[in-house]
Amino acid sequence: ERRVDGLDAMQVRLAPMKKMKPPFTDPRYDMIDPKVQHHGDVALLTFNLVNYGKPPGAPERVLARWNSTEVYSRIGGTWKIIHSHWSFIQPESKQPRS
Repeated sequence: ERRVDGLDAMQVRLAPMKKMKPPFTDPRYDMIDPKVQHHGDVALLTFNLVNYGKPPGAPERVLARWNSTEVYSRIGGTWKIIHSHWSFIQPESKQPRS
């Protein structure tokens, strides 16, 4: 994977996904433990996100869990995302017994 810089590059990157029909229905999302740190015209938002959906013929289930960080800047009086980072939450590793 490579870094995507700028709105135009992001739109090009996401264009193929917009044409895809998701393999699940009724998507929903839970934002867990959001925290905002505000410093003048810059703010940092961190949170965990859980994606849910219903695969065909199956009950709703968790599709993905994310760690998320977004940096906002107040530009011309409007808050805009200037950086975003998402990574999958890693499962807890089991500690060896001593």
